[in-house]
Amino acid sequence: MRSGRPVLLLAALFVLFLAVSPAAAGGGCATAEVTERFVLPDGSEHGPGKITLCPDQASPAQAIHVGYVDRSPIGLFLSHRGRSEAAVEMRPYMMFARDQSGRLHLYGLATPVTGGMETFLFDPFPSPRAA
Repeated sequence: MRSGRPVLLLAALFVLFLAVSPAAAGGGCATAEVTERFVLPDGSEHGPGKITLCPDQASPAQAIHVGYVDRSPIGLFLSHRGRSEAAVEMRPYMMFARDQSGRLHLYGLATPVTGGMETFLFDPFPSPRAA
């Protein structure tokens, strides 16, 4: 494991989790309303608004999501695909954390699948501020 990854995953327990649209279940798009400025995995910063992530391509280890903010396309995001051992949530959710400057970063997405949660973690992510 890379240095900082365990801290990032631990911080995930304490950061902002946004529930996404129930229509996102079953491999569809996931949408969440973000009420403050946020940074995407490509480094672009966006004002408050609706973020949507749609699966595009996937392999057993990676996935690509197409991103939109307020229906405007913002790019493709490569993620590391995995399975969570956490309790199954009924709805997908996006994961955010703050960097050392206090900026909110999108760093992951989790969607319910049979027997657990499928996770998609985006890279790179700056070291989160201590929880």
